[in-house]
Amino acid sequence: MIGWRQQPDSVPGRALLTVIGATLVAIALGTAIAWGLVDCGGGRPLAVHPVNRVPPEVSAMETTQFGVRAQGLEDRRAASAWLSSYGWVDREHGVVHIPIEAAIDLYLRRRGGARP
Repeated sequence: MIGWRQQPDSVPGRALLTVIGATLVAIALGTAIAWGLVDCGGGRPLAVHPVNRVPPEVSAMETTQFGVRAQGLEDRRAASAWLSSYGWVDREHGVVHIPIEAAIDLYLRRRGGARP
C-alpha cells in the first residue's frame, strides 16, 4: 500500500452539537415568527380578525335541490324572451328595445354593410 490511512469511524462531537444547536435555534426562531404573525391582530388570531371574517351569507349552505329550481334555465328563458321581443325601456325618453336580429339588421343598414 502507498500509505493511505483509514478515517476514524466516529462523528466529531463538537460539529454534531453545533448542527443540533443551530437546528434548535432555527426552530425556535421560526416558532416565534409564526406566533408573532398569528398574534398581529392585537391578541386575536387572524381567523377572527375583522378583516378576515367571512360574512354569514357566504358560508350559508344551499339546501334546495338542483332539480327543484333551475334558476339558470329560468334566467336564460327570460333573457331569450327579452332578446326576441319589442317593448319600452323608458317611455318618457322614447327608448325601446327591439329583437336582437332586427337590431343587427338596422345597425348594418345604417353602416352600409350587409350580413354575410
